[in-house]
Amino acid sequence: MKLIDFPGNQLEKLFVRFIIQSALPDAITVTDIIGECERDKEMKTLAEMIQKGAKELPAELADFKKNFDELSCSPEGLVLRGTNIIIPLALRRKVVERAHVGHQGIVKT
Repeated sequence: MKLIDFPGNQLEKLFVRFIIQSALPDAITVTDIIGECERDKEMKTLAEMIQKGAKELPAELADFKKNFDELSCSPEGLVLRGTNIIIPLALRRKVVERAHVGHQGIVKT
């Protein structure tokens, strides 16, 4: 096996870049969220209720009743509370995991 000869400290720079990129969490894109909103029955129903200007929510959407007047819907079908995107159920665990990547907690080890 022939090794590539890198000038100067180029090999070290490439290695550091590889380590950094490997450590970065996978991003969840807006396209991912839109796609999941389209598949999520609860999110679709909620978006429809917002777009219709409904005053009452069905029992299945009781979790959103308290803040319903703060919700809006984007043209793509994303449900928003102010500037925050409401994440569909199927992506919530993934979003929380990504948010905590690299968090060292209370005690650093």
